[in-house]
Formats: sequence, structure tokens, C-alpha cells
Amino acid sequence: MLKRLKLEKELKQQRAALAALEEQEAAFKTREQDLATALDEAETEEDMQTVNEGIEQLEADVAAAGIDRKSTRLNSSHTILSR
Repeated sequence: MLKRLKLEKELKQQRAALAALEEQEAAFKTREQDLATALDEAETEEDMQTVNEGIEQLEADVAAAGIDRKSTRLNSSHTILSR
């Protein structure tokens, strides 16, 4: 019984961490889409430089967060609780 409670608590924590990662990944995707739009609309070298700086910052933020799309997928087969 105690082992099950411990596992359920760990699972709850892992799900919360996963939700936070998925939220962060969604924010990165939104930034990426915004940058793609800005790139399409860039008319001057200054506009291009601003977009390039945004792209570099996004890439740095993603790398710092250590987000990999595969790491944010929850595979329910790995979350088996012993009864």
C-alpha cells in the first residue's frame, strides 16, 4: 500500500513536470511561428537583423531548456503502478 502511494505521488510529480515542459514547448512554437511571420514580412536589412537576433535567442532558449520533442511525449506504457 505504501509503495503504491509513493508511486502515485511520483507519477503525479512527473505529470506536473511534463505539463510544464509541454507548456514551455508550446510557447517556443508560438515564438517560432511569430519569427517565421516576421521573416516573411521583413523588408529591410535592419528588419532581417532583428529577426535573425530573435531566431538566435530562440535557439539559445530552447537549448538552455533542454527540450526535445521526444522527451515531452508521455508514454503511458512506462507508467505502470504495481497493485
